[in-house]
Amino acid sequence: MVHAYAAIVEAASDIAADPATPLAFKRALGQAERAATPAAETLQISVTSYSRASCLGRIRRRVRDCGDPRRLAPGGFA
Repeated sequence: MVHAYAAIVEAASDIAADPATPLAFKRALGQAERAATPAAETLQISVTSYSRASCLGRIRRRVRDCGDPRRLAPGGFA
């Protein structure tokens, strides 16, 4: 969704840059972007937080299931 939002903003920027685009349409695009941006930013924060928590959960499970992960690393202790 974040990538789709970025693509939409890019397309809207191209439309707004066109001198033939009516001013009312440009204003409507700006208003829509101002309304949607906070939701897109919140979504990006949520996805990042979920990814970090998921990764941390995998690390914790690996430590629990395998012991200290350093012993599994090359050059780690046996």
